[in-house]
Amino acid sequence: MECMVGPEGDLTETTEEQCHRLSLKGPLLSIDEMEAIKKMNYRGWRSKVIDITYSKHHDRNGLEETLDKICSEAHNAIKEGYTTLVLSDRAFSSKRVAVSSLLAVGAVHHHLVKKLERTRVALIV
Repeated sequence: MECMVGPEGDLTETTEEQCHRLSLKGPLLSIDEMEAIKKMNYRGWRSKVIDITYSKHHDRNGLEETLDKICSEAHNAIKEGYTTLVLSDRAFSSKRVAVSSLLAVGAVHHHLVKKLERTRVALIV
């Protein structure tokens, strides 16, 4: 069940940089482990938390606009040097709607693949 996460680099060649990845004991993290990842700033590893919620007062385009915003934030975080993106619905409330985690991570994954940036960052939900 061990999971290796983090920037993979060029998948067509093997380099030392590809060994610099985070090893997790399994795909499910405790709250303490997730908090540690969110605060991580060690040996070039930095995490950026991206909110995947939106105001319930948005019109019918709220979901699509939010997905675009999430993808844009992910792209910008990579430009800023972040190596781990945490997609978080913790802001969910009676006033905020959470985007489906599966939908959010899928949208970010495909957006970054199109931008040729997917192997530069770990995605954690």
